[in-house]
Amino acid sequence: MKRKNIIFTLACGIVALAFTACTDVWEEHYQPNPELNADETLWELIDGDKEQLSEFAAFLKATGYDTLLTKSRYYTVWAPVNGAEFFKNHPIEGATKAQLDEYRKELVENHIADYSHVAGGKLSEDNMVKMLNGKYIRFENTSGKFSFKGIPLKESNVPAKNGVLHKIDGYANFTANIWEQLAKEESLDSLYSFLVKDYKREPNWGASVQGPVVDGQITYLDTAWSVTCPWFNSLGQLNREDSSYTMFALTNRAWDEMYEMTKKYFVYADDFEEGDSVQEAVVKELMCSNLVFSDKVNRQYANNDPKVPFDTLISNYNFPYTYEPLVFGGDEVKALYEGVTSLALSNGTLNIVDQVNYDPLKCWHDTIRVEGENLKGGYTGDENAILNEYANCDKSVVYVDKDSALYESVSKGAVGVFKNDANNPRLDFKINNVLSACYRVKVVVFPPDVLNPYDTLYIKPNLFYATLTHGSRELKGATQDIVLGRKDSCLIYSRSIYSDPTRIDTIELVPLMMVDETTYQPTGVDYVEIPVCEYQEESKLNGTFQTKLNITSYLGQYDLKFMDNYKKDKSKYVDAVRAYNAADAAYLVADEALKALAELETVTEEEIGAAEEALAEALVALDKAKEALDKAKQKVTEMDKEYLKYLDTTLRIDQIILVPITPDNN
Repeated sequence: MKRKNIIFTLACGIVALAFTACTDVWEEHYQPNPELNADETLWELIDGDKEQLSEFAAFLKATGYDTLLTKSRYYTVWAPVNGAEFFKNHPIEGATKAQLDEYRKELVENHIADYSHVAGGKLSEDNMVKMLNGKYIRFENTSGKFSFKGIPLKESNVPAKNGVLHKIDGYANFTANIWEQLAKEESLDSLYSFLVKDYKREPNWGASVQGPVVDGQITYLDTAWSVTCPWFNSLGQLNREDSSYTMFALTNRAWDEMYEMTKKYFVYADDFEEGDSVQEAVVKELMCSNLVFSDKVNRQYANNDPKVPFDTLISNYNFPYTYEPLVFGGDEVKALYEGVTSLALSNGTLNIVDQVNYDPLKCWHDTIRVEGENLKGGYTGDENAILNEYANCDKSVVYVDKDSALYESVSKGAVGVFKNDANNPRLDFKINNVLSACYRVKVVVFPPDVLNPYDTLYIKPNLFYATLTHGSRELKGATQDIVLGRKDSCLIYSRSIYSDPTRIDTIELVPLMMVDETTYQPTGVDYVEIPVCEYQEESKLNGTFQTKLNITSYLGQYDLKFMDNYKKDKSKYVDAVRAYNAADAAYLVADEALKALAELETVTEEEIGAAEEALAEALVALDKAKEALDKAKQKVTEMDKEYLKYLDTTLRIDQIILVPITPDNN
């Protein structure tokens, strides 16, 4: 690459500027230029100006930059004249030597840049100069008046053998970037300590600028550094000056509060030896995952107007590689900013949060979806194997065209179709990354005519059983089963789940408890509670059981008249159950009334007789209700067997959904 070389000559006390032919970068920026009419280095100029620059010279010597400014390499120095505010505030009261050294270094590097930057000609308003510390500072010409970060130049274009010196009437204050500020804020120790533990900063000698060989050893005029940190890849380049972010940083108090709350959702099996360490690592990683937002990405949602505040914030975590990035919108964004302390920094804004202003479960207790079309065929024969498969049927996939009106109703544009006219399909849906938490379970079933408009001759329901199997808290590898039934079904005596063949049916499943071998009833809650977390790769879980939903379908034919009678008999059975429960309750009331009379000291024979008669009548009514219930149950039991002939021979599963719930939205 070639650049124009800037030449300085002094004539009649006025700085004249000229340009020479192109030279190599090294020759231009790092080698002495014999055409420069200057005999002194930048350091010699600064050190010799005791009247104006003695204070800045002391800073240079204290930081070792006096040596740098003697090197045969081009620099531009904007030197604050004596009396600048940062000289007056130095030393900082109570600061350690390390803090003072860092303070001096930050300020010195904030006033020195590589190459020659001359106050001459027309400089654009966005003329940004990269300083030695990587910061970008505006050096501009406004109506013939030059300024450096808004500070007027007291004297400009003083030539040296190795660069240019400007004197400024003030100083350019150091502005940290987000990564630097995290390290400075004591209240953010917990957050920063976790982020920085994998941070590495090492010399990159291949990219460094070599100097002369001294005593047989290569020296370097400028050392380049390689910085690696996994969080820079997933959250954002928080240490770079050419990016802009908005970050919400948890104080130690907020960090501890969130950690205690979050870890309850990441409880592993008691005998999982690495459970505690995996829990701590996973919880802290997820706590940090959605704290950073790219200003560039989110500016698009504010019409690219920097004056318009963000009303939508898209998490930068693994963006744009994540399938569905986390989005805060509307009132959620307003809540994020409540009570925060905002710091404007060199690469964005750091918002210090002393209390969590959003539901952190939004970030990691997410909806889990398993696509029906993703099942793989065949069983291993091992009933204890971790399965994500189907058996006893043929599988196909129906893809919905993107131009179809149905496309928006189909998850990822495809439905798994499982068919067998002779056997009952069995499907096992492996459910990844469940937490020790509560979920509502749903199955989305498609009728035949939705996917195939011509398949309307036999529109029949599906019947299937559903069981959720999850790991045990007490013993790694052990399992527990939850029998599920349809929430909105009136068939309270059975675990049979029927789909509605007239629509795309999102079936919500609820836990059932067994009354006897053939009878089930709802537990009273509409969600499942999983006691152990399986969040993380299986290899890290060391064989912990994989949660799965098993669906076993029953097949047959369909008869409209039979189905109509079947529904009526089901309703009669439900009425009989209710009548029996009412009669049983009446009998208990009559029995308690008779017992109460018997305990009274004064009671007439007429009262006792009336109570006994009421109890006898209640018993007769209960016997009749029991007889009616037995007949109704016998009838539906017989019809259940017949009903198996009247079911769809094909099961069409769009997806399995586990919707997370919390105490607030339960």
